[in-house]
Amino acid sequence: MWRFKVLIADDQLDMRQVTKAIVEDVGGEVVAEAVNGADAVQKYIQYKPHLTLLDINMPVVDGKGALRSIKDVNSRACVIMLTSDSKTAMVKQCIALGARAYVLKNNTPDTIAREIAAVWEGYLNQLSGLK
Repeated sequence: MWRFKVLIADDQLDMRQVTKAIVEDVGGEVVAEAVNGADAVQKYIQYKPHLTLLDINMPVVDGKGALRSIKDVNSRACVIMLTSDSKTAMVKQCIALGARAYVLKNNTPDTIAREIAAVWEGYLNQLSGLK
């Protein structure tokens, strides 16, 4: 079975582990993990994931900066912000920069899984319409 490739960027190891299990449950394969935004951009370029999950609050380069750089590399990149930062202004900024969704870490794993699956399905539908 074909699995979509995922990059997880979060400075917290425990959150990367939980997120990896969720991604695998919805049919994804984690091809890389990043511990900061600069690392995320480098691994995005190296691994070319289908979907990227970015935390906002990371060292070196934050998630918003990483999102901006990833979108500069690939304007069609499918990025979900997975974060604990629920400030309305931050949500709006990330969506304006091209994030497909903004998912809070304090959601249940089932809710996070549904969000990831819905975004991935929507992204595939959009891509099929571009052919």
